Amino acid sequence: MVYGQLHQLIDQNKWDDILLNLREDPALQSDAKELHRDDLPLHMACERKAPDDVVLEILSHNTDAVFHQGRGGSFPLHVAAQRNMGANVIESLIRLNPNALDVKNVANYSPRDFGHGETYAYQALNRPTCCWHQLMQDEKREEDHDKRLSSLHEKMSKALNTLTKSSGEVDNMTTRLDHVEKKLRDFEDLKAIDLEATIKTLEHNIRDTMNNIEDRLSTVEDDVKAAAARDYIARAASRAHQSDVVKMQRVIGEEARMLKTEVDLLTVETSVQQALKQPV
Repeated sequence: MVYGQLHQLIDQNKWDDILLNLREDPALQSDAKELHRDDLPLHMACERKAPDDVVLEILSHNTDAVFHQGRGGSFPLHVAAQRNMGANVIESLIRLNPNALDVKNVANYSPRDFGHGETYAYQALNRPTCCWHQLMQDEKREEDHDKRLSSLHEKMSKALNTLTKSSGEVDNMTTRLDHVEKKLRDFEDLKAIDLEATIKTLEHNIRDTMNNIEDRLSTVEDDVKAAAARDYIARAASRAHQSDVVKMQRVIGEEARMLKTEVDLLTVETSVQQALKQPV
């Protein structure tokens, strides 16, 4: 017989280890489907009257266990009812397999035949199977309705977002259309103007401007020519003045030489005369 680690932990009542490891260890999770003496770990946990959270954790890893008849032909619901398991465990097992309420085991007991000390669990066990089926169908419809409603809300939210975005685009388009309309009005106003007269006026203004520019250019050109002429005259006058100065310097130099020559002659004559006047 297969005796997996999960069976061992249940047999040793190590409930904390089961909760800690079963949620993280894939190998231990696979043990939830292993048989030991025709019982699954779910049967064994109910038989050992494990805490409700341990039983529900084992159930979550093998929900098909509710359809397995273990030793003595008992479903897990038989064992849970016989061991007075909590109402949460009883209801969870019934919801997954309501038909187990009417099945008798080898000892000819159905889950209802064991009774139960807890009021809510007792009521759950004694509720007609058809009522459970109807309840499950109603809850399924409500769940589907809630899903559809949630989906509808989501679609409406997306639609509102799209509408808001579209509204923004419409505002932008309206602004652009207003701009285009203004351009069209400006164009219409332009068409109403006498373009030919406007062009003639522009041409006349341009001609006047060009004439003024030409007159100013002519004036500037004359001023430049006059300035150039004055500069030339000034340079010519300067050169003529320099020539006259040179000539005067030459004349003065020549006169100075002549004067020096005369002085020298006078000096010689004076010396001769003085020599003649002295007695022999």
